[in-house]
Amino acid sequence: MAVDTVLSQVCAARILPVCSTEGGTYDEQQLAEEAGRALEGLFEEVEFDRLFEAMARDAASTSGTGFLKIYPAF
Repeated sequence: MAVDTVLSQVCAARILPVCSTEGGTYDEQQLAEEAGRALEGLFEEVEFDRLFEAMARDAASTSGTGFLKIYPAF
């Protein structure tokens, strides 16, 4: 039961990479925002939230490794 509680807390927050600029121009900031939206779309496409929960559950088990590799479906 304790594993389920920890997993629910770990998986509650949505994990997304962030693209940002330091002192970038307006165009560079727009490009960073577009890249962030593209990455968010990719994460949704591969159902990263579901995969992350499965990976975290595997890592919490005594026999799992917790590794995750996503293969593109071309």
